[in-house]
Amino acid sequence: MAGALAWFEQEGDRTRQDWVLEIPVEEILRMQAADAAVVQQRNPLLMDMAMQARTHGATLVKPAALYRIERLDGLRHERLLLKGGQELQSKLLSEHLKSATFIVIAVCTIGPGVEQLASREFARDPIYGLALEGFGSAAVETLATTFCAFVDQKAKLAGMASSIPLSPGMVGWSVDQGQRQLFQLVDPSLIGVKLTESFMMSPAKTISLVLGVGDQMVADGSTCDFCNMRERCHYRDHYSHV
Repeated sequence: MAGALAWFEQEGDRTRQDWVLEIPVEEILRMQAADAAVVQQRNPLLMDMAMQARTHGATLVKPAALYRIERLDGLRHERLLLKGGQELQSKLLSEHLKSATFIVIAVCTIGPGVEQLASREFARDPIYGLALEGFGSAAVETLATTFCAFVDQKAKLAGMASSIPLSPGMVGWSVDQGQRQLFQLVDPSLIGVKLTESFMMSPAKTISLVLGVGDQMVADGSTCDFCNMRERCHYRDHYSHV
């Protein structure tokens, strides 16, 4: 257990790029707001396009995760005080990560290749371009989910548990506030990611997130509970377990 705990106490930014991602065709279609069973019966062309997008897109995906782990030093006025002297300020984070021992800050990306191809293909074949876009979205979500599972496994080895992932743009943590804070704590340029003036990430197929880890940590609720689109989202049932 001591060795597992030491993993969380390593300082500085860390990167990992040896992720293996399995992207089901159903996930690609889901990103296009389509049900695979219905598509198979009514529009096999969309299924074929999704399969082609998966085959072609897989050659362009370069999954990478950058992460830093900081010990939580205290909580004051909706601010998580980190041991290194920095902080994260958010009602959402303070409510759900106050019992954490460690705070994991991460940026996950699949690189620019898929979105660049999708942009080119939209002009030639919009249906295929949309399928590639769906593949890219499915791939980066799979990467983020895989990263969270990786951290959770490390937490369990150390006798701890991890929270649900929390990202800028959720209720109680605006995009501009959250992205500004996260990009001050880590250096995503190490994996080729930058923040635009409008606080969007480039490449677009990138997800930033925060996890809490500790022996008192509870994965309370689901990511959907704190999403601004929860009332009109096509995917709420899919994410009920996340």
